[in-house]
Amino acid sequence: MVGLTFIIIFLTILLQMCFLNCIPLAGVIANAGIVLVTGLGLVTGSFIGGITGCVYGIIIDVSFGRNIGLYTALYTLVGFVSGYLNKSFSKGNKISMIMLMLICTSIFEVLTYLFNILFNGFDLNIKVLITKLVFESIYNTILTILFFKPIMFYGDLLNKTKNSYYLL
Repeated sequence: MVGLTFIIIFLTILLQMCFLNCIPLAGVIANAGIVLVTGLGLVTGSFIGGITGCVYGIIIDVSFGRNIGLYTALYTLVGFVSGYLNKSFSKGNKISMIMLMLICTSIFEVLTYLFNILFNGFDLNIKVLITKLVFESIYNTILTILFFKPIMFYGDLLNKTKNSYYLL
């Protein structure tokens, strides 16, 4: 399972870099990492969701991060929150995953924006934040619809594995 998880994370990063970054919607790019981490958190729980988010975040931080640790912390938080809230949402329902993904996208983007204001000298512009939240939420919803079945399948596979908590 460890190797397969790394392959899925790697493929998600490739999808993000090679395809999604080339197709902005109103200047906003979808975040495949949020969709993956939220989906796995929803199906498998907060531990695996948090670990998957941490691994994804470390790779993003090392590869593209401006501030080392920011994306690690945020993706870990997204994975943990989605796993924690999995008791409140139906795991097999696409609408539940979309709602949870919208919550996680909002948390991720607001915290990223606040961090950039505090530490990178960005100016506070609520219109920019709202525009980014709306369009990224639309884009991430499309990704969630497209990748719902594969994420659910892999999450169920992790749950069926005897030692699924040994993700890494």
